[in-house]
Amino acid sequence: VTVASEKAATEKAVADEEATKTNALAEEASKIKAQADGELAEAMPAMEAAKEAVDCLTKPAITELKALGKPPPDCVEVTKAVMILLRNERKNLDWKAAQKMMNNPQAFLEEVMSFNANEIPDWVLDMIDPILQKEFFNYNSMKSKSTAAAYLCNWVVNIVKYNRIYVKVAPLMEKVAESTKQKEDAEAALVVVLARVKTVEEKVAKLEKTLSDAVREKEQTEAEANACLAKLELAQRLVDGLADEYARWTQTVKELKEKSLTLIGDSMLASAFVG
Repeated sequence: VTVASEKAATEKAVADEEATKTNALAEEASKIKAQADGELAEAMPAMEAAKEAVDCLTKPAITELKALGKPPPDCVEVTKAVMILLRNERKNLDWKAAQKMMNNPQAFLEEVMSFNANEIPDWVLDMIDPILQKEFFNYNSMKSKSTAAAYLCNWVVNIVKYNRIYVKVAPLMEKVAESTKQKEDAEAALVVVLARVKTVEEKVAKLEKTLSDAVREKEQTEAEANACLAKLELAQRLVDGLADEYARWTQTVKELKEKSLTLIGDSMLASAFVG
């Protein structure tokens, strides 16, 4: 029992250490996640604005933009930015290429909607940046020239804005994933240790019960033995006492037998005297 108890204490100490480690990792993961969530929240308005711009795009508006034979130069710049961002196009950025991009308005809309703003190559951002810096490149300036171009312009601006914030937060998010994994691993290890502790504690409890039952049985047996010894001593005293009586009774019987032999003669003699 002592060995098992010591083992249980050792396992419990390990469990306490694992629990402390797990709690520390959980706290660290929570802090990092809160920081990442806070910084990423700054990017969400831009993402929402980009989504809203896409939601406002319609097939008729795209068809109207595509149908322009000689579009305003500002509209060409917008479609150029879209081709760079959406298709990673470097060279073929003229109006014919833009019209081809918008040839199927529904497919074009779906492509814009499904764009992954988290992964934009640096060279794409570098190539778009000069266009973004132009004075006309904003929704208010473009809406009088083309509804579709205005919303596409707004989409490009906000997608780039979102990405620039996301890129800064991404390493922090990786750290969140790493710390969360460490926390989960520690929690899994703690579960294993606690299971071992439970097993050992159950074994100790079983051994303690077995010991307790054995001690109780021993005490009961000793009590029964002592009671038997007491009865035996009493019986021995009784036997010893009866042995003394037996000797006295034997002597008395012997004397009575001897007297019975002379009883008739003594009686006749006594009668003679009386007569």
